[in-house]
Amino acid sequence: MLIFSALGAYVAMPFFSLIEFYDPKGWPYTYDFFLFLPIYLIGHWSSTWNQYEKIVEESPEKLAER
Repeated sequence: MLIFSALGAYVAMPFFSLIEFYDPKGWPYTYDFFLFLPIYLIGHWSSTWNQYEKIVEESPEKLAER
């Protein structure tokens, strides 16, 4: 989680700024770090949510048995 936020804020964002894809307009990269934390947590939470277990349990082999 912290690695994702740190790499995104202090490596990826300066790179995108360097290639002129991103213009921070005075926005410190530390702010990006704290924005990437909830983005990671929400993505992690949504991918490990129990609703996805139902999809895994209904594999094609099990569907063929029905």
